[in-house]
Amino acid sequence: MVEHARLVLGRRDDRLGDAAQQREVARNPRLDVQQPWEANVDDYDRIRDTMAQALDGFDDFNERVRRPRGFRIRQPARERVFLTPSERAEFSSASLPATVPAEGRLTLGTLRSHDQWNTTIYSNNDRYRGLRNLRTVVFMNTEDMRERQIDEFDLVDVTSIAKDSSRRSVYS
Repeated sequence: MVEHARLVLGRRDDRLGDAAQQREVARNPRLDVQQPWEANVDDYDRIRDTMAQALDGFDDFNERVRRPRGFRIRQPARERVFLTPSERAEFSSASLPATVPAEGRLTLGTLRSHDQWNTTIYSNNDRYRGLRNLRTVVFMNTEDMRERQIDEFDLVDVTSIAKDSSRRSVYS
């Protein structure tokens, strides 16, 4: 479902949205960039107009995205049409690395939430996981929580330790 959204979160000065990042790349004098990123950053309707020209199902994008419930993008798989050689759903798997954290440590996995596209966050909601007005969340296994005496909704500090032993921490 595509709905019109406004950026509701403030940004730190050193973080740019996707279009602004692309504008910065396009400013590089060594590149011959044909897209008008300066103008696009100032008016996202221009970006949507470009998408409407390039992507199937996005015609009249600016008009349709402003409808009260947005619009649905055609997804063949939802209609049980699989664009594969077998014309059926095809699954594959990749083995996970045999990385076992040291005693007392956990492995952190990250995921993208609903209302996030690349680096742009459009709201503090994640309807996939039932979260509203919340972005600072860590999902943990209940046994890991019990071992660490952590209760649901407790604030936690997170420290990552890279292979080169460098550390990065986020404190509650």
